[in-house]
Amino acid sequence: MGETTTIVGNIKSTGQLDIQGRVQGDIETSGDLLISGVVEGNVQGKNVVMSNASLKGNVEALYDVSVRKSVLLGNIKANNVILDSKMKGDIVVQESTEITSNAILVGNINTKEISAKAGAQINGTITTRESNLKDSEFSFDKDQEIKSLDVSGVVMEDDENEEEF
Repeated sequence: MGETTTIVGNIKSTGQLDIQGRVQGDIETSGDLLISGVVEGNVQGKNVVMSNASLKGNVEALYDVSVRKSVLLGNIKANNVILDSKMKGDIVVQESTEITSNAILVGNINTKEISAKAGAQINGTITTRESNLKDSEFSFDKDQEIKSLDVSGVVMEDDENEEEF
């Protein structure tokens, strides 16, 4: 769909869609969805890629969502997410979430793994899930036996003094 095209109404497709114009309505495809235009509505696809886009609505992907140099006002639900944009909404991810140094997020993240680069701005709660974590791994017993280690080497104190042990 070209840059000068405007669609008012919903779009449903089984193939890849490339939205460069303006859509006022929901977009659903079983293929990949590429957005570089303006969308007011919810979008759903196998993979969703937003680049230089504006979207007011929720994004749902069967696999991955990548949001670069865009503005998103809505939630994301996907398997993996890369956010390199401004977003106001929540992110729910089954596997991994990457927040780049240019990203600004006002919302919560619920994911299995997260990577946030220095400079990323996040105003919300981050929750990570680990299925194998047990409460017993966090017990603290002050009388618990402390295992000792044999250590040998050189300890440097200042540049002038070396102490062998």
